[in-house]
Amino acid sequence: MFDEPLSNLDAALRVQTRLEIARLHQRIGSASMIYVTHDQVEAMTLADKIVLLHTGDRIANHGSIAQVGSPLTLYHRPASLFVAEFIGSPNMNILPATLTTPDAQRSAISMGTSTLQACVDTHTLNAGDTVHLGCRPEDMQLATEPAPNSLPGTISHIEKLGEASLIYVDINGQDNPITVRVDGTARETVGQAVHVVLPEALIHVFDRTERACHRTVDLPG
Repeated sequence: MFDEPLSNLDAALRVQTRLEIARLHQRIGSASMIYVTHDQVEAMTLADKIVLLHTGDRIANHGSIAQVGSPLTLYHRPASLFVAEFIGSPNMNILPATLTTPDAQRSAISMGTSTLQACVDTHTLNAGDTVHLGCRPEDMQLATEPAPNSLPGTISHIEKLGEASLIYVDINGQDNPITVRVDGTARETVGQAVHVVLPEALIHVFDRTERACHRTVDLPG
């Protein structure tokens, strides 16, 4: 049983100790290790199975289990909006939208004057339903010209991290900018007009109860 074993270590020692715990886990073999952490990096890198607890205010039953599964299952197929926002750094972009065409395989979703296609099963929902559309920063792309499945916007801020850059794009009608993770050599500039492309196989959709609609593409995990 490990209860937040790395919380008081500096960054370099935390990485070193995490690797040692991973090696210990491999040597132990079939014995189970229970590891409690608030750090999603530790959970994603050390766990065979994650039990994500919900302690927020969105549901009445506080302390419930939000989802159980492998790290990649929680990343690629979050069961709810809570899980989707919790797993991943930077956080998944979440945008309010309207379901235009429900379908068991490929659904149409509108945001303002833009319509996006998403490989999700929404056949139990109704046209006109309010939904949340999600897409991870690393799954989005930037284009300088209008492109299929894209949203127009303007770059408001850029964070250069070296190996990557985080580009914040203001989308018309949205209160908060969306985050796009691009290669560190990208040359976009603040104030530039761009089109944010959301690949239809990588879009998540959550219904009004914040439950995820099933994604109809094959994904890892």
